[in-house]
Amino acid sequence: MNIFEKIYNKIAFTLGLLLIGKRIKDKITLIKWLYFPATDQEISFEIKVFDNSIILVLPNTRDQLMTVKSVFLDEDWYTKSDNLKVIFDLGGYTGISVAYFLLKYPKATVYVFEPNPYNVAYLIKNYSNNPKVIISDVAVGSTDGEMELYTTNDRSLSSSLSSNHSNLAQVQMVKTKMFDTICREIENIDLLKFNIEGAEENIFESKAIYTKVDMFIGEVHGDLISKKYSLGEFKKNLSQVFFIAEQIFTQKSQRGIWFGKRLN
Repeated sequence: MNIFEKIYNKIAFTLGLLLIGKRIKDKITLIKWLYFPATDQEISFEIKVFDNSIILVLPNTRDQLMTVKSVFLDEDWYTKSDNLKVIFDLGGYTGISVAYFLLKYPKATVYVFEPNPYNVAYLIKNYSNNPKVIISDVAVGSTDGEMELYTTNDRSLSSSLSSNHSNLAQVQMVKTKMFDTICREIENIDLLKFNIEGAEENIFESKAIYTKVDMFIGEVHGDLISKKYSLGEFKKNLSQVFFIAEQIFTQKSQRGIWFGKRLN
């Protein structure tokens, strides 16, 4: 990336933050976050998009700011569908994607699943009084029970049930449930979003994704899933029920976004 591209991207980032901040003070907070990182542990601001607004309290880290960018400015979880009623957010992080879904689909109930206790605390802080958000502090696993969760030194960063060399700073036991289990009481899921660092294979192996999910969008991590199946095999099986579109970021790691919409 040359200097002109960097300048252009920084200007676009700045304008985007100005657009989503609801009031002048929110716009200032977001711009200061971009250019002058504060020492406060938390940052609070109100976002307005889709003619709706919501207040967020987040850890004051660069990673959180970049997630705001990817969710609200780049719209990583955008779909063309309207009037969704039931949304499952697997890997809800600190609640930024939940905010996006609430603002874009105001009639929807969002079921958010997040095993990292640090992130769950922010989900509770942001949504404990919102009846349209159901918070579950569990990971989607291969069994119902408990598994080790691996996290980085920055506790809010991505956590995974898969132990790789980049995230062995902390290990803790968390509750796990199979995807079929968490879907048991739900008749239909209009949209399933997932970003669960390799555990998506537990979704792809389930029965519920074929019987209860109308549409899904999520990040796949080809380098983190087990070698039992390949992404190609998962895609082949899913293609029997869903139209599949994909955007692969890097061929080496086979990471990217998959979108699926039920064929009938």
